[in-house]
Amino acid sequence: MPRYVVAYKNANSETVRERLDAPSRGELLSDLRAKGAIPISIKQADGGDAADKKKAKSERVRTKSAFFSKKIKLGELAVVFRTLSTMLSGGLPIIDSVSDVGAQAGNPRLREVLLSVSGAIREGASLSAAMEKHPGVFSNLMISMTRAGEESGHMGAVLNDLSDYLESQVELRRKIKAGTRYPLFILGFFTLAVGILFVFILPRFAVIFRNLDADLPALTALVMGLSSALASNIVFILFGLAALITGGVLFKRTETGKRFFDRLVLRLPVVGPMAQKIVIARLSRTLGLLIASGIPVVESLAMSGQISGNYVFERNIDQIKTNIIRGSTLSEEMKGRAYFPMMLIRMTAAGEATGSLADMLQRVSQHFTREASVSIDSMLALLEPLLLALLGVVVGVVILAVYLPIFQLATAM
Repeated sequence: MPRYVVAYKNANSETVRERLDAPSRGELLSDLRAKGAIPISIKQADGGDAADKKKAKSERVRTKSAFFSKKIKLGELAVVFRTLSTMLSGGLPIIDSVSDVGAQAGNPRLREVLLSVSGAIREGASLSAAMEKHPGVFSNLMISMTRAGEESGHMGAVLNDLSDYLESQVELRRKIKAGTRYPLFILGFFTLAVGILFVFILPRFAVIFRNLDADLPALTALVMGLSSALASNIVFILFGLAALITGGVLFKRTETGKRFFDRLVLRLPVVGPMAQKIVIARLSRTLGLLIASGIPVVESLAMSGQISGNYVFERNIDQIKTNIIRGSTLSEEMKGRAYFPMMLIRMTAAGEATGSLADMLQRVSQHFTREASVSIDSMLALLEPLLLALLGVVVGVVILAVYLPIFQLATAM
């Protein structure tokens, strides 16, 4: 019988560590919950976790070989898990369910992966073990939740929760993209319009004014000088901008760059609070979902930190996870950390006290998802007229600069 190294909080909120024998990880989790304990971490004493990681790493090459295949979208995976949940809840066998979903998949790459998973199940593997062979498609969260569903015997319900989570993430991404697409379009149009004005149109007026051999007003001289400088150095400016953008993208991919940009985003006046709400919504929903599925707190925190998408939060979660293993609580560790709002801390403390942590975290997620949506809409309402007004000011200054010499000549006559 396998032996596990277990850490959990008992009914008195005391951290207990011991070695326990159990037929499986799932039965051990069920026994702990029956005692009213909250699992913190469960590791197989014989190094089973390390073996699983080694196996997953060896299989990663196989998935990456299909690099040039059509990418599998998160929304497609949400549909897969939703369909599997419905079929399994209806009593259909797991093999037939996965095979049918794979055969009906419109994405050739997804069809290939699902049929491979179905084949592995036919050979005796569990669904989660078969999914582990495709780490480039199925995330750790998907695999862990599927395993939790297998161990608890509630596969249909767990997969339904997983599909709800994936759909919420797709909707959040869609909202963010929709919120940035129009401002980026206006900004691009603004840049193009100003570029055409200063590089192609104003130099022609400069030639006309030069032929008149008259003293130009200060505003006209300034605008014409700027236009001449831009037109003369346009190639160098474009190359410089391209180099700056490329360098920024490459720098952001490094550890130092990710740390710099993630911190910068959180400190920006308008964007920072909005980004914080988005991360808190994602973090609390992921953590609540994993804990509700029966995954120990430490494992749930590790996966939630990776999914947060922000280095600052990921680093804080790592520190919190370490301190929880030493005996602290989640709410205590959130206190005093700059980017964790008081509402999250209080709701977490209430959840820990009442044994409804997962439910509290889901409520926090719903609140901050709504707040993030309102923030995005407010930013759009502010940004759109601001960019249009800025474009109007630039065009107005250019028109005034062009007409001032004409008015001056008319007055002199």
